[in-house]
Amino acid sequence: MEKIIFSKSSDNQPVSSTVDELLKIKQLLDVGVLTEEEFQKQKIKILNY
Repeated sequence: MEKIIFSKSSDNQPVSSTVDELLKIKQLLDVGVLTEEEFQKQKIKILNY
């Protein structure tokens, strides 16, 4: 599995909102790039950020 890295601004804050990040990983799940298990792990990381 490739590690997904999310962009950060110069002050180390996320550029995208949590919703945007969740939408990105959902799209990756939908097209088959992520498995359900990988999606769930990424979702937890995003929500616990």
